[in-house]
Amino acid sequence: MSSEHEQQRTDEPAPPPPTLLDKPTVTIYFDGLIYTAFNQRRSLYQGAIHTKAEGHHLTVNVRHRGEKEPFWPRTPADWNPSHEAIKGRAPFWLYVDSGRKLQEDEFSARLYRRGLSDPQSIQHVLSLEGLHARRLPLLDEAFAEFNFPHGVAYSALNADAELKRVPPQSPASAATPLRRIRPCTLSAVDIDMTSDADTERHIVLANENGDIEFFRERLETGVHYEIRILNEPIHHHNQDKPENHFLQFYELFKDFPADESRFLVELIDPDSIPNLRSEPDSPPCIPPNGNLIEGLTVEESD
Repeated sequence: MSSEHEQQRTDEPAPPPPTLLDKPTVTIYFDGLIYTAFNQRRSLYQGAIHTKAEGHHLTVNVRHRGEKEPFWPRTPADWNPSHEAIKGRAPFWLYVDSGRKLQEDEFSARLYRRGLSDPQSIQHVLSLEGLHARRLPLLDEAFAEFNFPHGVAYSALNADAELKRVPPQSPASAATPLRRIRPCTLSAVDIDMTSDADTERHIVLANENGDIEFFRERLETGVHYEIRILNEPIHHHNQDKPENHFLQFYELFKDFPADESRFLVELIDPDSIPNLRSEPDSPPCIPPNGNLIEGLTVEESD
């Protein structure tokens, strides 16, 4: 397994950190306002794309590992990143088609759990449910669902940060320090499935039931696709302070009590963190996870 990758931020998107698996055919990176979860019974990794986040959009691009420019989307018509379009087309499935399309009996996603001593362990992903010591059901209207039924999920990059507590009905500036932590700043999924003499396999992005396929690429030994899914600020949008950016995750929760404190995470040295986004000045994000047993749990609005 690889050690953590550190590189000074520049005006260009940084090269990605090392993978977890030795020879993956696909690596998927998640950054920005994306809240992840895992459905243990279904072997399904999931992401809730915060679609109520003002001034953001969801970009998805595919490149050959090591190449600067993505080859997909090929045209602007291939992918509409607006939150309105994303919400309208969800749920999405990024999966391996082994010839039977999307089949639940082929789901095999898992979490890489090795404890905090291993920098790539999924346990480095900040758990808001763990901090609040209770379930935090999601508000259905606030997110779009992305599903990942194959591969192993892990922390691709961690950074030093300070965990703080924000008093009820108070701004981020009122937060008080609790302790130093080293949370994940970039989560990932590696897939090492490939085509063979008996089975043709493809990595596919589709919506529910595969009614719309956005891309389909053959999985081959020696070919490594890198997919970046970024819920990031729109170019030239007036950026909020990074601390308020993190608190936007609380907008995903159903009826979060006004009399309950919120948690805030502030990076110690954000400029030292490799930036995979298309906007180098966008604030670093610390993507938390939710329920790692039941997956995305939802309560619809009244």
